[in-house]
Amino acid sequence: MTTTQPENTSDDARPVNATFTLTMRGRHRPELRRAEAQARLRFAAAIHSMYAAEDVPGHHNLNEQAAVELAKDAYAQALADLIRGDAG
Repeated sequence: MTTTQPENTSDDARPVNATFTLTMRGRHRPELRRAEAQARLRFAAAIHSMYAAEDVPGHHNLNEQAAVELAKDAYAQALADLIRGDAG
């Protein structure tokens, strides 16, 4: 199964192709689907913590912002692994 997009693929078809690829990869590699879901949850939790820290008077949320960046990078890697079908 190939997941590369030909040059003439319309912008409208790309989300459909990505959805298909994610679905198929998730079926064939459930461990990658779980890793992606866990990374997404950690990313959401980091965002939640960052916004909660904003409401604390006198608190600068630089640590929380850094945690969001790290979680974002980890999520992007987990998503790329799932799309590739390999935890490379």
